Formats: sequence, structure tokens, C-alpha cells
Amino acid sequence: MKYLLALSQAIALFFNAQAQQNLKTLDSVLTFLSSEQMFHGQVLIAENGKTIFSKAYGRQSNGEAYLTTTPIHIQSVAKGITAISILQLNAEGKLSLLDPIALYHPSIPYKGVNLRHILNHTSGMPRFFELIFKEWPHDRFLTVNDMVHLVAQYRPDPQGAPGAHENYNQ
Repeated sequence: MKYLLALSQAIALFFNAQAQQNLKTLDSVLTFLSSEQMFHGQVLIAENGKTIFSKAYGRQSNGEAYLTTTPIHIQSVAKGITAISILQLNAEGKLSLLDPIALYHPSIPYKGVNLRHILNHTSGMPRFFELIFKEWPHDRFLTVNDMVHLVAQYRPDPQGAPGAHENYNQ
């Protein structure tokens, strides 16, 4: 926890008037944390659509150095970012939390599932990991569109009705 706090404080340094110096400080802190085996990964900071800082730190579990182009499985970290984005779009009136998922992916076979269900983990949709491991080639990267096509093709049974219960698995 104290390392996360230190990392958060280092990133917060970036957000003041001395941006260039703060980027150097951020790089210094992340380099130190990486050398102490407390941080491995990539950092990208953009402002107004322009990258102002991008660097990779540390080594992967196989010993290879991380590069800024190294694919990293971000897993559940994306859920919070996605939720914030959807809530912002909702606040701007560009979508509704009650929009059915079929509005965005018509081939998804789960009727009655809306964006709120997805965000609240109450969609009733099944776990898709088993489908991926069984049907997707392990040497190929899986995109969102690939996943949608797999679900549309194999139509795994839902776990329950939308909104019936919470299940953190989507």
C-alpha cells in the first residue's frame, strides 16, 4: 500500500506548473521503484491528445525488458476506465445507461441486458473465459470484435436474468 501511495504521489507531481521537471521526477521515482522490484510496466501521459511522456520500466516474468510496445494484460483495470468513460458519455447525453447492449453489438444473444447491468455486474451473462480457452487459438491476440463473434457463434448459456443478481465475472 505504501508503494502505491508513493507512486500516486509521484504521478500527482506532474499536475502542476513545472511539468518538465515533474516528468523528470516521475521518471526518477519510477526508475527507482523498478530497480527495487516494486513497479514494472508502462506509463503514458497525454494532454489534449498529444503524448507528453511514455516510458517502460522493469522486466517481464520471462526476464525480457518491458518496452512501450510490449502488450500487457490489463485485465480488470480496464473496467474502471470503461465505467468512467460510459458515465461521462451518459452525463453528456451521448448514451443512456438503459441502452440495451444489442444497440452496440446486435449479435450478442442476451436479451434485456443494458449498459447499467454491465457496469453493475448484474447482466446475467456467462463467464467467457472458458469459451476463449476452448475455442480461441492460444497464439492469436483476441480483440473485442473477435470476442463478440465468438459469443455470437457459440452462444453460451446465461447465468441468470439481467438484474437478478450481482456476479463479478464480466
